[in-house]
Amino acid sequence: MGKINRKHFLLLHILLIPLFFIVHNWFDFYLLTDFNAIKAEIILWLLLPFISVAFFYGLFRNSFKAALFTSALLLILFFAPSFMAFARNTELLFYLSKYSVLITVVGLLLIVLFIWLLKTKNDHLRIHQFLFYCFLILLIYEPVYWLAGGKQKTISKNRLTLPGVPDLAVKPLVKDSLPDIYYLLFDELAASDTYKQLIDYNNTHNDSLLASMGFKMAAEAFSASNHTHTAMPAVFNMSYLPFEAEQQVGFREMHALTLAVNKNPLIPFLKNNGYKIYNAGIFQIDDVKGLTKPDLWTLNSANELVTGQTLYRNMWNNLGWMIQSKLPGKPTAGEKLVSDTALINEALSILQKTIADTGSQQKFLYAHFYLPHGPVRYDSSGNVLSWKSYADYNLKNESFELYREQVKYTFRLIIQLCRQIQQQNKRPAVIILQGDHGIRNYDTTRFSKELSYRPYAAFYFPGGNYTTIPDSFYMPNTFRVVLNQYFQQQLPMLQKKLYKLNVKKDEVLFKR
Repeated sequence: MGKINRKHFLLLHILLIPLFFIVHNWFDFYLLTDFNAIKAEIILWLLLPFISVAFFYGLFRNSFKAALFTSALLLILFFAPSFMAFARNTELLFYLSKYSVLITVVGLLLIVLFIWLLKTKNDHLRIHQFLFYCFLILLIYEPVYWLAGGKQKTISKNRLTLPGVPDLAVKPLVKDSLPDIYYLLFDELAASDTYKQLIDYNNTHNDSLLASMGFKMAAEAFSASNHTHTAMPAVFNMSYLPFEAEQQVGFREMHALTLAVNKNPLIPFLKNNGYKIYNAGIFQIDDVKGLTKPDLWTLNSANELVTGQTLYRNMWNNLGWMIQSKLPGKPTAGEKLVSDTALINEALSILQKTIADTGSQQKFLYAHFYLPHGPVRYDSSGNVLSWKSYADYNLKNESFELYREQVKYTFRLIIQLCRQIQQQNKRPAVIILQGDHGIRNYDTTRFSKELSYRPYAAFYFPGGNYTTIPDSFYMPNTFRVVLNQYFQQQLPMLQKKLYKLNVKKDEVLFKR
Protein backbone atom coordinates (compact mmCIF):
# COMPACT_ATOMS: atom_id res chain seq x y z
CA MET A 1 0.00 0.00 0.00
CA GLY A 2 2.90 2.34 0.88
CA LYS A 3 4.43 1.71 -2.52
CA ILE A 4 1.15 2.53 -4.26
CA ASN A 5 0.79 5.77 -2.29
CA ARG A 6 4.34 6.77 -3.13
CA LYS A 7 3.77 6.07 -6.80
CA HIS A 8 0.64 8.16 -6.88
CA PHE A 9 2.35 10.90 -4.86
CA LEU A 10 4.61 11.42 -7.88
CA LEU A 11 1.56 12.42 -9.89
CA LEU A 12 1.46 15.70 -7.98
CA HIS A 13 3.76 17.17 -10.61
CA ILE A 14 0.56 18.06 -12.47
CA LEU A 15 -0.13 20.52 -9.64
CA LEU A 16 3.50 21.62 -9.20
CA ILE A 17 3.68 22.89 -12.80
CA PRO A 18 0.99 25.60 -12.49
CA LEU A 19 2.01 26.24 -8.88
CA PHE A 20 5.59 26.97 -9.97
CA PHE A 21 4.29 29.24 -12.75
CA ILE A 22 2.22 31.23 -10.23
CA VAL A 23 4.89 31.45 -7.51
CA HIS A 24 7.67 32.34 -9.94
CA ASN A 25 5.64 35.15 -11.45
CA TRP A 26 4.56 36.45 -8.04
CA PHE A 27 8.20 36.84 -7.07
CA ASP A 28 9.34 38.02 -10.50
CA PHE A 29 6.72 40.76 -10.88
CA TYR A 30 6.48 41.76 -7.23
CA LEU A 31 5.03 45.28 -6.86
CA LEU A 32 4.00 45.39 -10.52
CA THR A 33 1.06 43.00 -10.67
CA ASP A 34 -2.08 42.64 -8.56
CA PHE A 35 -2.64 38.92 -8.09
CA ASN A 36 -6.00 39.57 -6.44
CA ALA A 37 -7.22 40.87 -9.79
CA ILE A 38 -6.42 37.55 -11.49
CA LYS A 39 -7.39 35.18 -8.68
CA ALA A 40 -10.20 33.65 -10.75
CA GLU A 41 -7.70 32.74 -13.46
CA ILE A 42 -5.25 31.42 -10.85
CA ILE A 43 -7.94 29.15 -9.40
CA LEU A 44 -8.64 27.88 -12.92
CA TRP A 45 -4.93 27.13 -13.44
CA LEU A 46 -4.87 25.09 -10.22
CA LEU A 47 -8.05 23.18 -11.09
CA LEU A 48 -7.09 22.56 -14.71
CA PRO A 49 -4.64 19.67 -13.99
CA PHE A 50 -7.30 17.68 -12.14
CA ILE A 51 -9.93 18.37 -14.79
CA SER A 52 -7.51 17.27 -17.49
CA VAL A 53 -6.47 14.09 -15.69
CA ALA A 54 -10.11 13.17 -15.09
CA PHE A 55 -10.88 13.66 -18.79
CA PHE A 56 -7.88 11.72 -20.13
CA TYR A 57 -8.34 8.96 -17.57
CA GLY A 58 -11.53 8.18 -19.45
CA LEU A 59 -9.44 7.70 -22.61
CA PHE A 60 -6.35 5.96 -21.21
CA ARG A 61 -7.97 4.11 -18.28
CA ASN A 62 -4.69 4.76 -16.49
CA SER A 63 -4.02 7.65 -14.10
CA PHE A 64 -0.27 7.68 -14.84
CA LYS A 65 -0.79 8.02 -18.57
CA ALA A 66 -3.48 10.66 -18.05
CA ALA A 67 -1.13 12.61 -15.76
CA LEU A 68 1.76 12.39 -18.22
CA PHE A 69 -0.32 13.69 -21.11
CA THR A 70 -1.73 16.40 -18.83
CA SER A 71 1.79 17.49 -17.91
CA ALA A 72 2.68 17.81 -21.58
CA LEU A 73 -0.35 20.04 -22.12
CA LEU A 74 0.46 22.14 -19.03
CA LEU A 75 4.07 22.65 -20.11
CA ILE A 76 2.83 23.88 -23.48
CA LEU A 77 0.14 26.06 -21.91
CA PHE A 78 2.42 27.83 -19.44
CA PHE A 79 5.81 27.85 -21.14
CA ALA A 80 5.32 27.79 -24.93
CA PRO A 81 5.29 31.64 -25.24
CA SER A 82 8.56 31.84 -23.26
CA PHE A 83 10.06 29.23 -25.58
CA MET A 84 8.88 31.24 -28.60
CA ALA A 85 10.59 34.34 -27.23
CA PHE A 86 13.79 32.33 -26.79
CA ALA A 87 13.48 30.83 -30.28
CA ARG A 88 12.99 34.26 -31.79
CA ASN A 89 16.50 35.19 -30.68
CA THR A 90 18.10 31.86 -31.60
CA GLU A 91 19.04 31.35 -35.22
CA LEU A 92 18.60 27.57 -35.27
CA LEU A 93 15.18 27.74 -33.61
CA PHE A 94 13.87 30.92 -35.20
CA TYR A 95 11.10 29.25 -37.23
CA LEU A 96 9.63 27.79 -34.04
CA SER A 97 8.86 31.35 -32.95
CA LYS A 98 6.11 31.46 -35.59
CA TYR A 99 2.67 30.29 -34.49
CA SER A 100 2.04 28.44 -37.73
CA VAL A 101 5.19 26.34 -37.30
CA LEU A 102 5.03 25.89 -33.53
CA ILE A 103 1.38 24.84 -33.45
CA THR A 104 1.99 22.34 -36.26
CA VAL A 105 5.04 20.84 -34.54
CA VAL A 106 3.41 20.76 -31.10
CA GLY A 107 0.22 19.27 -32.54
CA LEU A 108 2.15 16.47 -34.23
CA LEU A 109 4.15 15.76 -31.07
CA LEU A 110 0.98 15.58 -28.99
CA ILE A 111 -0.58 13.14 -31.47
CA VAL A 112 2.54 10.95 -31.33
CA LEU A 113 2.56 11.12 -27.51
CA PHE A 114 -1.12 10.25 -27.32
CA ILE A 115 -0.76 7.21 -29.61
CA TRP A 116 2.37 6.05 -27.77
CA LEU A 117 0.63 6.28 -24.39
CA LEU A 118 -2.34 4.32 -25.73
CA LYS A 119 -0.10 1.50 -26.91
CA THR A 120 2.46 1.33 -24.11
CA LYS A 121 1.90 -0.89 -21.07
CA ASN A 122 4.37 1.00 -18.86
CA ASP A 123 3.44 3.60 -16.22
CA HIS A 124 6.72 5.48 -16.91
CA LEU A 125 7.42 6.18 -13.26
CA ARG A 126 10.88 7.55 -14.03
CA ILE A 127 9.38 10.35 -16.13
CA HIS A 128 6.87 11.13 -13.39
CA GLN A 129 9.68 11.08 -10.83
CA PHE A 130 11.79 13.45 -12.93
CA LEU A 131 8.92 15.91 -13.39
CA PHE A 132 7.98 15.78 -9.71
CA TYR A 133 11.45 16.46 -8.34
CA CYS A 134 12.32 18.95 -11.07
CA PHE A 135 9.36 21.21 -10.32
CA LEU A 136 9.64 20.62 -6.56
CA ILE A 137 13.24 21.89 -6.66
CA LEU A 138 12.22 24.87 -8.79
CA LEU A 139 9.39 25.64 -6.39
CA ILE A 140 11.70 25.51 -3.36
CA TYR A 141 14.32 27.62 -5.12
CA GLU A 142 11.97 30.59 -5.54
CA PRO A 143 11.50 31.51 -1.84
CA VAL A 144 15.11 30.56 -1.02
CA TYR A 145 16.38 32.97 -3.68
CA TRP A 146 13.92 35.59 -2.43
CA LEU A 147 15.15 35.36 1.17
CA ALA A 148 18.80 35.26 0.08
CA GLY A 149 18.67 38.73 -1.48
CA GLY A 150 16.44 38.23 -4.47
CA LYS A 151 13.75 40.48 -3.00
CA GLN A 152 15.92 43.60 -3.13
CA LYS A 153 17.10 42.76 -6.64
CA THR A 154 13.50 42.33 -7.77
CA ILE A 155 12.40 45.58 -6.14
CA SER A 156 15.21 47.50 -7.83
CA LYS A 157 14.22 45.89 -11.15
CA ASN A 158 10.50 46.61 -10.78
CA ARG A 159 10.84 50.03 -9.15
CA LEU A 160 13.23 51.80 -11.46
CA THR A 161 15.32 54.54 -9.89
CA LEU A 162 15.68 57.39 -12.34
CA PRO A 163 19.11 59.04 -12.07
CA GLY A 164 19.22 62.75 -11.38
CA VAL A 165 15.78 63.22 -9.79
CA PRO A 166 16.18 66.50 -7.87
CA ASP A 167 15.48 67.12 -4.22
CA LEU A 168 13.02 70.01 -4.17
CA ALA A 169 13.63 72.48 -1.38
CA VAL A 170 10.82 74.07 0.61
CA LYS A 171 11.05 77.85 0.19
CA PRO A 172 8.96 80.66 1.69
CA LEU A 173 6.91 81.83 -1.28
CA VAL A 174 4.38 84.59 -1.80
CA LYS A 175 1.48 82.41 -2.89
CA ASP A 176 -0.36 85.16 -4.77
CA SER A 177 2.67 85.66 -7.01
CA LEU A 178 2.70 82.08 -8.26
CA PRO A 179 1.34 81.52 -11.78
CA ASP A 180 -1.05 78.90 -13.05
CA ILE A 181 0.76 76.30 -15.14
CA TYR A 182 -0.65 74.77 -18.33
CA TYR A 183 1.36 71.84 -19.67
CA LEU A 184 -0.04 71.14 -23.15
CA LEU A 185 1.43 68.01 -24.67
CA PHE A 186 0.65 67.05 -28.26
CA ASP A 187 1.49 63.52 -29.32
CA GLU A 188 4.25 63.31 -31.92
CA LEU A 189 4.18 67.09 -32.49
CA ALA A 190 7.48 67.52 -34.29
CA ALA A 191 9.87 70.41 -34.75
CA SER A 192 9.00 72.78 -37.59
CA ASP A 193 12.08 71.87 -39.64
CA THR A 194 11.06 68.19 -39.40
CA TYR A 195 7.72 68.93 -41.07
CA LYS A 196 9.52 70.86 -43.79
CA GLN A 197 11.82 67.92 -44.47
CA LEU A 198 9.37 65.03 -44.21
CA ILE A 199 6.01 66.32 -45.47
CA ASP A 200 6.99 69.59 -47.16
CA TYR A 201 4.98 71.67 -44.69
CA ASN A 202 6.17 75.18 -43.87
CA ASN A 203 5.23 76.01 -40.28
CA THR A 204 6.78 79.49 -40.24
CA HIS A 205 3.37 81.18 -40.01
CA ASN A 206 2.44 79.37 -36.77
CA ASP A 207 5.89 79.94 -35.29
CA SER A 208 5.49 83.65 -35.99
CA LEU A 209 1.99 83.72 -34.48
CA LEU A 210 3.21 82.11 -31.26
CA ALA A 211 6.19 84.47 -31.13
CA SER A 212 3.83 87.45 -31.48
CA MET A 213 1.88 86.06 -28.50
CA GLY A 214 5.04 86.16 -26.39
CA PHE A 215 6.18 82.55 -26.76
CA LYS A 216 9.82 81.51 -26.84
CA MET A 217 10.55 78.77 -29.39
CA ALA A 218 13.13 76.11 -28.68
CA ALA A 219 13.58 75.30 -32.35
CA GLU A 220 16.16 72.56 -31.82
CA ALA A 221 14.69 70.87 -28.74
CA PHE A 222 15.41 67.21 -27.99
CA SER A 223 13.43 64.61 -26.04
CA ALA A 224 15.21 61.93 -24.02
CA SER A 225 13.49 59.17 -25.99
CA ASN A 226 11.34 58.84 -29.09
CA HIS A 227 8.44 57.08 -27.39
CA THR A 228 5.79 58.55 -25.07
CA HIS A 229 6.14 55.96 -22.31
CA THR A 230 9.91 56.38 -22.14
CA ALA A 231 10.15 60.12 -22.77
CA MET A 232 7.58 61.38 -20.25
CA PRO A 233 9.07 59.80 -17.10
CA ALA A 234 12.21 61.87 -17.68
CA VAL A 235 10.13 65.06 -18.06
CA PHE A 236 7.97 64.61 -14.95
CA ASN A 237 10.90 63.41 -12.84
CA MET A 238 13.25 66.08 -14.28
CA SER A 239 15.81 63.32 -14.68
CA TYR A 240 17.68 60.98 -16.95
CA LEU A 241 16.38 57.49 -17.75
CA PRO A 242 17.71 54.42 -15.92
CA PHE A 243 19.05 52.81 -19.08
CA GLU A 244 22.13 52.60 -21.24
CA ALA A 245 22.26 54.84 -24.31
CA GLU A 246 21.17 51.82 -26.38
CA GLN A 247 19.09 49.15 -24.70
CA GLN A 248 16.19 46.79 -25.25
CA VAL A 249 13.18 47.41 -23.02
CA GLY A 250 10.00 45.45 -22.57
CA PHE A 251 6.77 45.12 -20.65
CA ARG A 252 8.42 45.20 -17.22
CA GLU A 253 10.42 48.36 -17.89
CA MET A 254 7.47 50.15 -19.48
CA HIS A 255 5.28 49.49 -16.47
CA ALA A 256 8.03 50.50 -14.07
CA LEU A 257 8.42 53.76 -16.02
CA THR A 258 4.67 54.35 -15.84
CA LEU A 259 4.88 53.99 -12.07
CA ALA A 260 7.76 56.48 -12.10
CA VAL A 261 5.44 59.03 -13.73
CA ASN A 262 2.73 58.26 -11.15
CA LYS A 263 5.19 58.88 -8.31
CA ASN A 264 7.03 61.88 -9.74
CA PRO A 265 8.23 64.59 -7.29
CA LEU A 266 6.72 67.51 -9.22
CA ILE A 267 3.04 67.05 -8.37
CA PRO A 268 3.48 66.62 -4.58
CA PHE A 269 5.70 69.72 -4.62
CA LEU A 270 3.04 71.75 -6.40
CA LYS A 271 0.35 70.45 -4.06
CA ASN A 272 2.44 71.48 -1.06
CA ASN A 273 2.53 74.95 -2.57
CA GLY A 274 -1.25 75.08 -2.78
CA TYR A 275 -1.83 74.03 -6.38
CA LYS A 276 -4.99 72.33 -7.60
CA ILE A 277 -4.12 69.58 -10.07
CA TYR A 278 -6.06 68.93 -13.26
CA ASN A 279 -5.16 65.85 -15.27
CA ALA A 280 -6.20 65.49 -18.90
CA GLY A 281 -3.29 63.19 -19.69
CA ILE A 282 -2.76 59.48 -20.18
CA PHE A 283 -0.76 58.95 -16.99
CA GLN A 284 -1.99 59.09 -13.43
CA ILE A 285 0.08 61.75 -11.65
CA ASP A 286 0.34 61.26 -7.91
CA ASP A 287 -3.24 60.40 -6.86
CA VAL A 288 -4.87 62.31 -9.72
CA LYS A 289 -6.22 59.99 -12.40
CA GLY A 290 -6.13 60.97 -16.06
CA LEU A 291 -8.38 60.41 -19.05
CA THR A 292 -10.96 57.67 -18.81
CA LYS A 293 -10.05 54.46 -20.60
CA PRO A 294 -7.30 55.87 -22.83
CA ASP A 295 -7.05 52.60 -24.77
CA LEU A 296 -5.26 54.26 -27.66
CA TRP A 297 -2.19 54.99 -25.60
CA THR A 298 -2.09 52.87 -22.50
CA LEU A 299 -0.13 49.74 -21.90
CA ASN A 300 -2.02 46.54 -21.42
CA SER A 301 -2.77 45.86 -17.76
CA ALA A 302 0.29 45.02 -15.68
CA ASN A 303 -1.43 41.71 -14.96
CA GLU A 304 -0.67 40.81 -18.59
CA LEU A 305 2.91 40.37 -17.37
CA VAL A 306 1.63 37.12 -15.88
CA THR A 307 -1.48 36.09 -17.82
CA GLY A 308 0.10 37.01 -21.16
CA GLN A 309 2.65 34.23 -20.69
CA THR A 310 -0.01 31.55 -21.08
CA LEU A 311 -0.39 30.20 -24.58
CA TYR A 312 -4.10 31.00 -24.93
CA ARG A 313 -3.65 34.62 -23.80
CA ASN A 314 -0.54 35.09 -25.87
CA MET A 315 -2.28 33.80 -28.98
CA TRP A 316 -5.31 36.01 -28.35
CA ASN A 317 -3.13 39.08 -27.84
CA ASN A 318 -1.26 38.44 -31.07
CA LEU A 319 -3.94 36.88 -33.27
CA GLY A 320 -7.26 37.71 -31.62
CA TRP A 321 -7.72 40.93 -33.56
CA MET A 322 -7.95 38.89 -36.78
CA ILE A 323 -10.73 36.78 -35.29
CA GLN A 324 -12.55 39.84 -33.96
CA SER A 325 -12.41 41.47 -37.39
CA LYS A 326 -14.41 38.55 -38.83
CA LEU A 327 -17.09 38.49 -36.15
CA PRO A 328 -20.52 40.06 -36.67
CA GLY A 329 -21.14 43.23 -34.70
CA LYS A 330 -17.55 44.46 -34.92
CA PRO A 331 -17.16 48.25 -34.67
CA THR A 332 -17.60 50.05 -37.96
CA ALA A 333 -14.96 52.44 -39.25
CA GLY A 334 -17.24 55.30 -38.23
CA GLU A 335 -17.62 53.96 -34.69
CA LYS A 336 -13.86 53.63 -34.40
CA LEU A 337 -13.52 57.24 -35.50
CA VAL A 338 -15.87 58.33 -32.71
CA SER A 339 -13.78 56.37 -30.21
CA ASP A 340 -10.56 57.88 -31.55
CA THR A 341 -11.82 61.45 -31.22
CA ALA A 342 -13.56 61.00 -27.86
CA LEU A 343 -10.36 61.26 -25.83
CA ILE A 344 -9.29 64.41 -27.63
CA ASN A 345 -12.67 65.93 -26.83
CA GLU A 346 -12.39 64.80 -23.21
CA ALA A 347 -8.99 66.47 -22.87
CA LEU A 348 -10.41 69.67 -24.39
CA SER A 349 -13.30 69.56 -21.93
CA ILE A 350 -10.93 69.29 -18.94
CA LEU A 351 -8.87 72.18 -20.30
CA GLN A 352 -12.00 74.33 -20.56
CA LYS A 353 -12.93 73.38 -17.01
CA THR A 354 -9.46 74.42 -15.83
CA ILE A 355 -9.71 77.82 -17.52
CA ALA A 356 -13.18 78.36 -16.05
CA ASP A 357 -11.95 77.64 -12.50
CA THR A 358 -11.66 81.08 -10.87
CA GLY A 359 -10.99 79.80 -7.35
CA SER A 360 -8.25 81.07 -5.09
CA GLN A 361 -5.96 78.07 -5.66
CA GLN A 362 -3.29 78.13 -8.32
CA LYS A 363 -3.86 75.51 -11.02
CA PHE A 364 -1.65 72.99 -12.78
CA LEU A 365 -3.01 71.26 -15.87
CA TYR A 366 -1.39 68.35 -17.66
CA ALA A 367 -3.20 67.75 -20.96
CA HIS A 368 -2.15 65.15 -23.52
CA PHE A 369 -3.76 65.45 -26.95
CA TYR A 370 -3.52 62.54 -29.38
CA LEU A 371 -2.57 64.89 -32.21
CA PRO A 372 -1.10 65.11 -34.78
CA HIS A 373 -0.15 61.45 -34.31
CA GLY A 374 -2.00 59.19 -36.71
CA PRO A 375 -4.47 57.85 -37.57
CA VAL A 376 -5.73 60.73 -39.69
CA ARG A 377 -9.00 61.97 -38.22
CA TYR A 378 -9.32 65.69 -39.07
CA ASP A 379 -9.01 67.97 -42.05
CA SER A 380 -7.21 71.30 -41.72
CA SER A 381 -10.37 73.02 -40.43
CA GLY A 382 -10.95 70.45 -37.68
CA ASN A 383 -13.79 68.65 -39.43
CA VAL A 384 -13.85 64.95 -38.61
CA LEU A 385 -13.20 62.86 -41.69
CA SER A 386 -15.66 60.28 -42.92
CA TRP A 387 -14.38 56.72 -43.07
CA LYS A 388 -16.61 54.64 -45.30
CA SER A 389 -14.81 51.42 -44.45
CA TYR A 390 -11.61 50.09 -42.92
CA ALA A 391 -10.13 49.95 -46.41
CA ASP A 392 -10.89 53.66 -46.74
CA TYR A 393 -9.37 54.24 -43.29
CA ASN A 394 -6.17 52.41 -44.25
CA LEU A 395 -5.96 54.36 -47.51
CA LYS A 396 -6.29 57.70 -45.71
CA ASN A 397 -3.56 56.81 -43.25
CA GLU A 398 -1.12 56.23 -46.09
CA SER A 399 -1.65 59.76 -47.40
CA PHE A 400 0.98 62.41 -46.63
CA GLU A 401 -1.45 65.03 -47.91
CA LEU A 402 -4.13 64.10 -45.38
CA TYR A 403 -1.58 63.84 -42.56
CA ARG A 404 -0.35 67.32 -43.47
CA GLU A 405 -3.94 68.58 -43.15
CA GLN A 406 -4.12 67.09 -39.64
CA VAL A 407 -0.85 68.82 -38.72
CA LYS A 408 -2.34 72.12 -39.92
CA TYR A 409 -5.41 71.58 -37.76
CA THR A 410 -3.24 70.71 -34.76
CA PHE A 411 -1.43 74.05 -34.95
CA ARG A 412 -4.70 75.84 -35.53
CA LEU A 413 -6.01 74.25 -32.33
CA ILE A 414 -2.81 75.12 -30.48
CA ILE A 415 -3.06 78.82 -31.38
CA GLN A 416 -6.72 78.87 -30.36
CA LEU A 417 -6.09 77.23 -26.97
CA CYS A 418 -3.07 79.36 -26.13
CA ARG A 419 -4.96 82.56 -26.95
CA GLN A 420 -7.89 81.44 -24.83
CA ILE A 421 -5.64 80.71 -21.85
CA GLN A 422 -3.91 84.08 -22.16
CA GLN A 423 -7.18 85.97 -22.49
CA GLN A 424 -9.52 84.10 -20.15
CA ASN A 425 -7.44 82.57 -17.37
CA LYS A 426 -7.94 84.42 -14.09
CA ARG A 427 -4.27 84.90 -13.21
CA PRO A 428 -1.07 84.98 -15.28
CA ALA A 429 -0.28 81.52 -16.58
CA VAL A 430 2.83 79.69 -17.68
CA ILE A 431 2.06 77.79 -20.89
CA ILE A 432 4.34 74.94 -21.88
CA LEU A 433 3.65 73.68 -25.38
CA GLN A 434 5.47 70.52 -26.37
CA GLY A 435 5.45 67.35 -28.38
CA ASP A 436 6.39 64.24 -26.44
CA HIS A 437 8.77 63.17 -29.21
CA GLY A 438 9.31 63.64 -32.93
CA ILE A 439 7.98 61.63 -35.86
CA ARG A 440 9.09 57.99 -35.65
CA ASN A 441 8.00 56.50 -38.96
CA TYR A 442 10.07 57.84 -41.83
CA ASP A 443 12.92 56.80 -44.11
CA THR A 444 15.99 56.94 -41.86
CA THR A 445 18.25 56.22 -44.84
CA ARG A 446 17.30 59.62 -46.31
CA PHE A 447 16.82 61.68 -43.18
CA SER A 448 18.61 61.98 -39.84
CA LYS A 449 17.73 59.33 -37.26
CA GLU A 450 17.61 62.10 -34.66
CA LEU A 451 14.43 63.57 -36.15
CA SER A 452 12.40 61.18 -34.01
CA TYR A 453 13.90 62.91 -30.95
CA ARG A 454 13.00 66.39 -32.20
CA PRO A 455 9.65 67.51 -30.72
CA TYR A 456 8.10 70.93 -31.01
CA ALA A 457 8.74 73.08 -27.93
CA ALA A 458 7.53 76.58 -27.04
CA PHE A 459 7.20 78.39 -23.72
CA TYR A 460 5.15 81.31 -22.50
CA PHE A 461 6.32 82.88 -19.23
CA PRO A 462 4.52 85.93 -17.85
CA GLY A 463 7.19 88.62 -17.82
CA GLY A 464 9.05 87.11 -20.76
CA ASN A 465 12.25 85.95 -19.01
CA TYR A 466 13.56 83.22 -21.31
CA THR A 467 17.29 83.39 -20.53
CA THR A 468 17.36 79.76 -19.38
CA ILE A 469 15.72 78.33 -22.50
CA PRO A 470 18.22 77.70 -25.30
CA ASP A 471 17.20 76.74 -28.82
CA SER A 472 18.61 73.25 -28.21
CA PHE A 473 16.44 72.72 -25.14
CA TYR A 474 16.53 69.28 -23.48
CA MET A 475 12.97 68.28 -22.54
CA PRO A 476 13.74 66.72 -19.12
CA ASN A 477 14.78 70.25 -18.05
CA THR A 478 11.22 71.56 -18.61
CA PHE A 479 10.13 71.75 -15.00
CA ARG A 480 13.62 72.47 -13.70
CA VAL A 481 13.36 75.77 -15.57
CA VAL A 482 9.86 76.49 -14.25
CA LEU A 483 10.74 75.66 -10.64
CA ASN A 484 13.91 77.74 -10.76
CA GLN A 485 12.11 80.76 -12.16
CA TYR A 486 8.96 80.74 -10.05
CA PHE A 487 9.69 78.60 -6.97
CA GLN A 488 13.19 79.77 -5.97
CA GLN A 489 14.80 76.42 -6.73
CA GLN A 490 18.39 76.26 -7.91
CA LEU A 491 18.37 73.13 -10.02
CA PRO A 492 21.21 72.60 -12.50
CA MET A 493 20.31 71.86 -16.10
CA LEU A 494 20.74 68.29 -17.32
CA GLN A 495 23.04 67.70 -20.27
CA LYS A 496 21.50 66.27 -23.42
CA LYS A 497 21.40 62.48 -23.43
CA LEU A 498 19.40 60.51 -26.00
CA TYR A 499 18.23 56.97 -25.36
CA LYS A 500 17.82 54.58 -28.24
CA LEU A 501 15.43 52.08 -26.68
CA ASN A 502 14.32 49.07 -28.67
CA VAL A 503 10.90 47.90 -27.50
CA LYS A 504 10.70 44.10 -27.47
CA LYS A 505 8.58 42.72 -30.27
CA ASP A 506 7.73 39.47 -28.47
CA GLU A 507 5.46 41.24 -26.02
CA VAL A 508 2.07 42.74 -26.83
CA LEU A 509 2.67 45.99 -24.99
CA PHE A 510 -0.14 48.21 -26.08
CA LYS A 511 -3.88 47.95 -26.30
CA ARG A 512 -5.18 47.76 -29.85
